[in-house]
Amino acid sequence: MDDRICYKAVSKFEIIVCIFMVVQLAKKIISSSFQKFNDYRILQEYKELYKLMTQNAFKIDCKNLALWRKKWSVFDLKFYNASYQIFSSFIGEDVNICPPEILKLRIEPILNEMCFGAFYRDKNNISRFIPNKNQAKTIVRKFYGCFYDADYKNIVLSVEKDLMNILEPYEKIIIKPTNSLGGRGIEVFFKKADTWINNKGEYLNLYFLQKIYRTDFVLQEFVKQNSLIKMFNPSSVNTFRVMTYRSVLDNQVVIPHIILRVGRDGAIVDNASLGGMFCKIEFDGYVGQKFYDLWGRSQDNFNGIDLSQNKIFVPFVDKIVPFVKEMADYIPEQRLIAWDIVFDEEETPKVIEFNYGAFCSELFQIPCGSLFGEYTTEIIDYCCKHRHIKYYLSV
Repeated sequence: MDDRICYKAVSKFEIIVCIFMVVQLAKKIISSSFQKFNDYRILQEYKELYKLMTQNAFKIDCKNLALWRKKWSVFDLKFYNASYQIFSSFIGEDVNICPPEILKLRIEPILNEMCFGAFYRDKNNISRFIPNKNQAKTIVRKFYGCFYDADYKNIVLSVEKDLMNILEPYEKIIIKPTNSLGGRGIEVFFKKADTWINNKGEYLNLYFLQKIYRTDFVLQEFVKQNSLIKMFNPSSVNTFRVMTYRSVLDNQVVIPHIILRVGRDGAIVDNASLGGMFCKIEFDGYVGQKFYDLWGRSQDNFNGIDLSQNKIFVPFVDKIVPFVKEMADYIPEQRLIAWDIVFDEEETPKVIEFNYGAFCSELFQIPCGSLFGEYTTEIIDYCCKHRHIKYYLSV
């Protein structure tokens, strides 16, 4: 009898172990399937992008293509020669040119904590770690269906008069959906007598906010930007896109590249995906000699500003480096960030937003140089050493 009881006990234990092993195996299979699907999806996106870009820029006789492939083949991912041939046509051959598909799928998920994506994408959360004084002034935020002020204190907006009273001190405001990308859904309103109207003739009221933005948005004072930067396009807030990298060797923040993003004439945003262009900003303050778009098309003149005929100097560029390094220290868990910075009338830098999952490396590798430059080898070594870390789905 005792032997039968022992046999049954052992059998139950073995069954539990088998179930556990099956569950773990199923998790691995599902995780691997998701990763393969995500790899395929992102690779197809870049394949289509390269087809468009090769129509504008493509270097056929690349002498160092084999060396470049050898350097980046340490990653377990297919990548396209086209990325090297395209970017080489802009910045010259450099084996440190980072394939954007490898950045997206094998570098960003290791350098950054991608599991925080939903939190960081929500523009209403920026004030939780970046001080309000370092941002555009927030007037009202709607967060999970409730109204709050800049300090997340609950406010009541039940009738139109409540909204108009809060907006009374301002002349121009901007409203952003909290989870949008690429400048989509942003609206700018101007005060007109006792009302607020945008350039489409729509009036601002509680019904409009509910209809367009439903549950979540952030309403801010429109930044009165510095006159020099406003010159590039008065209708949009033109921002400096600043790349920060926190070194995996000494944990110090460095800034490899800075560009200026400029909105198209009449646009209220400077996003390249909505017709804007961008140009290189040298660390000595001088603006590069060409404007570029996302597909690699270049031109000397944009919005009446001819970079080939004018050597434009931005005297406050030296404020960017210490300011952005300070901001990066508020988010130490993210090693790779692209910041959008605006300068107000007093030449004070302000954070508009930051990007760590939608990095868009093309903006830097077209006008400036290889993405990581002198830090490339340390990043490759680190990411290969830590490749056991789960690859989070890119978003």
